[in-house]
Order: sequence, then structure tokens, then C-alpha cells
Amino acid sequence: MQEEHLKNHSNLAEAFFNQANSDPDRIVYFQAIVDSTDAPNKLRSKRAATYKEVKQTIINVSFFLQQLGVKKGDKVAIISQSRPEWMEADIAALSIGAVVVSVYQSLPWDDIGYILYDSGAKVVFAENQEQVNKLIKLTNEECEIPETEERDATRVKLNFDKIISFESVVQNDLVVEWKSISSINQGSPKLEVDNLKQNDLAALVYTSGTTGPPKGVMQTHGNHLANVRQVITARIVSVDTKIMLFLPLAHSFAKLMGYLGFITPVQLCFPAIVSTENSKIEPESATKDIREANANAVPLVPRLLEKMQSGILQKANSGGLAGFLLNQTINSAKEVYEARSKDCDASIINQVIYALTGFLRKKICRQLFGSEFQYCISGGAKLGIDTAKFFDSLGIQILEGYGLTETCVATNVNRPGRNKVGTVGPLVGDDIDIEIAMDGEILFRGPNVAIGYYGREKASKEAWDENGWFHTGDLG
Repeated sequence: MQEEHLKNHSNLAEAFFNQANSDPDRIVYFQAIVDSTDAPNKLRSKRAATYKEVKQTIINVSFFLQQLGVKKGDKVAIISQSRPEWMEADIAALSIGAVVVSVYQSLPWDDIGYILYDSGAKVVFAENQEQVNKLIKLTNEECEIPETEERDATRVKLNFDKIISFESVVQNDLVVEWKSISSINQGSPKLEVDNLKQNDLAALVYTSGTTGPPKGVMQTHGNHLANVRQVITARIVSVDTKIMLFLPLAHSFAKLMGYLGFITPVQLCFPAIVSTENSKIEPESATKDIREANANAVPLVPRLLEKMQSGILQKANSGGLAGFLLNQTINSAKEVYEARSKDCDASIINQVIYALTGFLRKKICRQLFGSEFQYCISGGAKLGIDTAKFFDSLGIQILEGYGLTETCVATNVNRPGRNKVGTVGPLVGDDIDIEIAMDGEILFRGPNVAIGYYGREKASKEAWDENGWFHTGDLG
């Protein structure tokens, strides 16, 4: 069983190489491609990569990182939107024992500066010229570093050993391009796969709290392996699932999906890179890629689902025959849904309209998510009950879940076919303990729970008690 293999692995890199060696010709991911002929109604071509190809890329990048002097415990940062290179850089760094620091591509230069200073990252993967410019600015201008409980505020210029750009950029001695290191076999790196243990640090993911600057959550190899195993064991995804990875990999929710795709037979679908110059996400391009990916599972945050709902309602109120039919479809679905929830019958007219508009409900789903869609997984924030019921009434399954960066990441998720709207579902694993404190605060303990905040001893002691319980700050 796949979950048993994951339980026996000591680290994420070992899990990847085991999967790659056992099925080298299996496709790891697909990525949509934008070319000069791209048009709204034209189907985008896709690039596919096998485990054999991805493994060689990771080995090449690992070798380059070692040549730079990166060793076990060193911090390597990634600033980019979700794309295959993000995950390949991540596994490459982990393979030599480095710790990956996730940075949102949307952050301004000084916020990035704080994270890189706090983590001590000296090698940075940057997506494109926009991100490289931020890093170059940090080497030329002082960045304000706010105080923490452990240190005073200061102003600093940062130094980097190397910046690795995923895209072509203006020539700079500090910068090397991904294509020049990933496609050339320069030698064999000394991998740390056999030496890394589950309790070794794998990632720093910065999360903003209610007070003070962002804190780097220390996630171990074991934390990530546990959550991947829990999600597989709970049958939230299967080894045949194809996942659309649109959300930023700097977020632990998306990173869980990334590891599902790289260390299990689950396949990933990445959106197209619209611009090679900047990291701006084009909504129309993203929705096109989600639809054309024909993924089975689409992880999204509530804000995006709310935008989808708003777009559907706007079309329904636009007038004309199409608007009228869509309006009737939505209204009849809503009445039938509400009637069923009360264990009674909708009006005869709405039952008739509901029966006649079944093909339109399927069309709505297909236009949003493609022909092979099964469900969305909603995380990152609470899903509004109106939005949840709206999609559920149309036959679009939204599995709401709960988790935090500190719980790496999912603790609760609804199950496909057993979705209870308005809840976050049961625990994803029987090895996760949950407790409600006397004041109503939710506490978690388990193999997926992170080990503390990097360099923030006081904050760590406040959040993790002596019995290993993580205090979420949320009430339940």
C-alpha cells in the first residue's frame, strides 16, 4: 500500500527517489503552454514530464547547489508562483539536506528582505526579472528589520551567494539561469537521502500572527510525510487522482498537493506561465487552465470560489435567453436543494425545471472545472455557507477542510461522496489528537504538527505546551 511506503520513508527526498525509481516512465506533471498562437477559444498544448526526466533535473540542480557550498541545514529560498521548477528546486534542495524557505511572489521587496534575513537564506530561486530586481535591491539598499522578542530592530543590506532565475533575465554576475544548471549533467551530487531523518528540518514557512513580524514555522520531513500519508489513507485523493495545482506553493496547503504529486503516483497539472517578466497571475488565463486541465481535484481558497459564484450569478442576471435559462437553473436547484435539506418536496414547477435543466448544471461544472472534475478542496480560510450551498445545489462538490501552517497542514477534510456542507469534516488521520481546552481553544497533537517557530523561543513556548499540544488560537 502507498501509505505504508510513506510511513517507512525517512525523508521527502528518499520518498521522491523511491517513487521515481519504481516508475520512471510515469508522468509526474503536465503544464499548460502559452505560445504566439494563444487565443481564448484555442486549446492550449501541454508539456508532460516523467519521473525519469524530473529526477535528472533534480540531480543536476542538487549538484549545482553543492558546488555553491550549500550543505545540510543551510537555508535555500524560493520566490515564485506555482510552476514545476518550484517543486523541482524544492526536492533538489532537500536532497542535499538544505531547508527550503517559502516566499510569496506577491510580497514587496522589504517584506521579502525580512524573511530572507530572519531565515538566513543565502541562495535564492527567483521566478523572473521582477523577483530578481527585488533581490538586487536588497543588496543595494538597507531593509528595515523589525524587532522580535529575541532581537532588536535593525537596518541591513543583504548578501546572497547566488540567485537562480527560472526565466531569462538581464545578465548579472550574481544571477544564473535555471536552464543553464537544470539541463546539463555536470556531475553526481553527494545526496543526503540516507542521512536525513524524519525529525530533520525540511521547511520554513512564514505566517503572520496577531502581533509582531511573521514567524517561520519549522516543518520537518516527518511532518510532510505524515500529512501526505494521512490524506492518501483517508481516501481524500487516490493514486489515480489528477490535481490542478494553481494555488501558490509558498502556502502549505498547495505544498501538500505538490508533495502528493512528487512522492506518490498522483499527477499534477500546472497552469501556463503567461509572462516571463513578472509573476502577475491573469484570472482569465487561470480559469482557462483550470477548465482545460481536466483535473479530478481542484484545491482552491474560498475567495476564488466566491468569485466563481459571483461570475455565474452575473451571467444569470445579464438578460437574454441564456441568462434566463441560467437563472432558472440556479433558482430551481436552490429550491430543490433547500427542500431536500428539510426533508420535504419542492414545488412541482421547480421539480420540473430542475429535471429539465440537469444538462445545464453539468455544463456549468464542465465550463468551470473541465470534463473529468470530481471535487474541489477548499482551505486557507472559512468557506461561507451560502457559497458552499450554492455549489452543492448545482452538484459541484466542495470539500471544505481545516488546517494551519503549524499543523502542516490539513487536520480535517470532508471526504468525496460523504461531504457535510458547513463543516470541515473529520480528522484526516487517526494518529492526530484533538482536544478542546477549558476556554474552548482547539488543540492538536500528532506527527504532522510542526516543531516550533524558527528563532522565536518565547512564541514557540506560548503556542506549544510541555505535553506537545499546539494551541491554535481558534475556538471550536
